[in-house]
Amino acid sequence: MAIVGATGAVGREMLKVLEARNFPLTELRLYASARSAGTRLSFKGEEVRVEALPEGPLPVDLVLASAGGTISKAMAPLWAEGGGGGGG
Repeated sequence: MAIVGATGAVGREMLKVLEARNFPLTELRLYASARSAGTRLSFKGEEVRVEALPEGPLPVDLVLASAGGTISKAMAPLWAEGGGGGGG
């Protein structure tokens, strides 16, 4: 699973909800802008490093996105077809 826009208010809330509901996942990837890359966010007691959002498909099965309408609208088709590469 990936959260795009993870460092924003909505992305952080998504993390809280997933954690509170004990959402089952094998891997969590966090993406944000290049300037936020390297930030670490807490999830289930572990620190997860935020990655810079790539321009192509994401190696996950599920994407939750709050990256602004322009980015989300442009990239959603790529994210939808690119899944399944790494699990979560």
